[in-house]
Amino acid sequence: MAGYLILGSDTGVGKTRVTSTLLRALRARGVNAAGYKPFASGDRADALALMDAAHMEGWTVDQVNPVFFLPPMAPYAACIIEDRRLDWDAADAGFQLISSKSEVFLVESAGGLMTPLTREETMLDLAARWNLPCILVVPNRLGVLSQSLCCTTCLKAAGARLTAVVLNNFGETDPALAQSNYAILEERLGGGVFAADPSSLARLAESLL
Repeated sequence: MAGYLILGSDTGVGKTRVTSTLLRALRARGVNAAGYKPFASGDRADALALMDAAHMEGWTVDQVNPVFFLPPMAPYAACIIEDRRLDWDAADAGFQLISSKSEVFLVESAGGLMTPLTREETMLDLAARWNLPCILVVPNRLGVLSQSLCCTTCLKAAGARLTAVVLNNFGETDPALAQSNYAILEERLGGGVFAADPSSLARLAESLL
C-alpha cells in the first residue's frame, strides 16, 4: 500500500487532471488504485472525476469526498460562513478506508498547499497528519519558477517529502518558455520534474509503485 498527497501551487493549476491521469495510468498497469478528495467546496466534480478515472465501482461520493462545503471558497472560510467546525473525524475515517482498500491511493488537496483548513492548519498539514509524500502540481507559465521554488522551500521547511513536481502546460504558454521552465526546475530541484502529458505521467505512475 502506498499513498501520495497531490498538492497545487494554487487553485486551478490542474490537480484533478494530473491526479486522474495518474490513476488511469496505474489502472492500466493492473494496479488497484483509488482517489480521495477529503475536502471540496462549491461542487464535487473533482471527486466524481477521480472516481471515474480509477473505476471506483461500489464507492460512493460521500466516501471519496467526506467533507463538502457549499460556498466555493477555502475550507476554513467555508466553515466560518456555514458556522461549523472542520470534520477531521470524517476526513480521517475516509483516509483509513481508502488506504485499506487500495494498493496505491492519491489524495487530492483543495486549492493551494497553504490554503487554510482551520485557523491553524493548511493543506500542507495533511502530509504530516497522514504521513504522505507529496506531488506538487504547478502551471507551466511565466512566473512558475519563483512560485515553484517558494512552494518547494515551504515543503522542505515543513519536513514534507517531495516525490515529484508536475508542470501543467496551458495553451497560451510559449513553447520556449515552457521548456526553459522545465529545464531550470530540473536543475534546481535535482530531477523529479514531469510534464502533465500522458506519457510523462505514465513514467511518474510507474515510479509510484
